[in-house]
Amino acid sequence: MKKVLHLTRDYANTIGGVETLLYNLTNSDKKNKHFIAFCDDNVSTIQKTGKCYHLPLPSRGPLDYQKTKKIISEIINEISPDIIQIHTIDFAFFIITTFGSKNYEIIYSHHTPVYLELKPVFKLLNESQCLKKIVVPSEYIKIELKKIIPSEKIIVIYNGIDTSLFKKRDKFECFEKISKMLNSDFLEKRILLCTSRISPEKGVDILIKTLKQLPQEFVLILTGNESAHKTQKVLSSIKWANDPLLDRIIFGPFDYKYIPYFYNISDYALVPSLWEEPFGISVIEGMASEKAVIASKVGGIPEIITHFKSGVLVHPGKPKEIIKNILFLEKNIKIKQKIEKGARKRVLSQFDIQRTVKEYQKIYSL
Repeated sequence: MKKVLHLTRDYANTIGGVETLLYNLTNSDKKNKHFIAFCDDNVSTIQKTGKCYHLPLPSRGPLDYQKTKKIISEIINEISPDIIQIHTIDFAFFIITTFGSKNYEIIYSHHTPVYLELKPVFKLLNESQCLKKIVVPSEYIKIELKKIIPSEKIIVIYNGIDTSLFKKRDKFECFEKISKMLNSDFLEKRILLCTSRISPEKGVDILIKTLKQLPQEFVLILTGNESAHKTQKVLSSIKWANDPLLDRIIFGPFDYKYIPYFYNISDYALVPSLWEEPFGISVIEGMASEKAVIASKVGGIPEIITHFKSGVLVHPGKPKEIIKNILFLEKNIKIKQKIEKGARKRVLSQFDIQRTVKEYQKIYSL
């Protein structure tokens, strides 16, 4: 059994691909012992809760070198990890340059698109003797990264989810569990669901434009974990803040434990991303729940969805394409049901968390 220390910037305030991966690895890998250390703006000293260490460092912006070195050193000395797995590029640069000469094996997991300004950092990582592997969540990211560093150091491990949690459930029982969060008439409506964070690059304006052009029986639930203030700011920025259409929309944030229930009361799961998604955790959550997922054909998403077999792919920024496909599936229920069954089958074969864990265990044991 090896001890793996995960380092990331923001863990407490968001639920995305990184957070889901860390949670699942920590709870599903029985062959190794995992610890998570992350920056927390709300603590002034190191705080420990279970396997998590809250670090008194900023979750955004520059890191103070001396302070960060002192705090990370304290965590490393306490845990004595065999492997340090880093999940943000700034921490990767810091660890390599500060602790690279120590007897630690380092794995860097890259979770974002490959930006050109990061080229010097990737070259530095590649030259480090202690770097074991660079893990990416899709072939799309690997192709981009191969333009900078040799491919032999890059390995693709798809993110996975707990398919015993995200599965088809009784719609009415799920509605009962979350009924206090919803309008009472929503169960009679056709529900569109988006669980991505509420931000421009996730296509929230596309969702609202889509809803505006659909019949009145369609409603939209946005479970994104942004604050009410930020949600209002995003809405204001796209000039929909005072639109009566908002009566047909329910905003989060909602606790992540309720998300499986939201999928099961919905009719469609929408992922209208405008940026190059490295993977798409909300895509596989919807698919595992046997929902018709309509997602942008960007980044790693086409590696997940086979068009009209396990979901529907659309061009980004095209609400009319989303509308066209929704209305088609409304008239062709058997095709919709076939897609939903195919979606669940696809996730079980490729994106179950146990498969992901086994792939990481192979790396840890090298």
